[in-house]
Amino acid sequence: MKTILKIFLVMCCIQPLLLMAQETTIDTHKYVWKKARNNSWPGVVDQQTYRYKLDANAKLWFSADGKNWQEDADGIWSDKEAVFYKLDGTKLIQSTDGGNTWNETPEWKWLAIDGRWYRLDKDWDVWVSK
Repeated sequence: MKTILKIFLVMCCIQPLLLMAQETTIDTHKYVWKKARNNSWPGVVDQQTYRYKLDANAKLWFSADGKNWQEDADGIWSDKEAVFYKLDGTKLIQSTDGGNTWNETPEWKWLAIDGRWYRLDKDWDVWVSK
């Protein structure tokens, strides 16, 4: 009888709690990535929204309408948190103090103004989280 009671307690009480604990575990560092359309992403400068993209030579281009593109002389864009980003040789760097100091961007990833995560790979391809 004690064995049956133990099995009953495990099946009815403890096991559902264990399953529930497993289902509520969320790993916020895992994203499903896909290549960004036209190697581009949304950004903002002086409260104006633009589309940005990188060409095959890792040069930054911008467009207000997504159709007419101009090379960005500064090579700088801003994210949702007003952090500035730019390419520096072989890495993506960021500034959180208005461009006074620059550091390498962790994981080469940023949160764009559309609320989605974007990242660059070693070949300067732009990826977006789904």
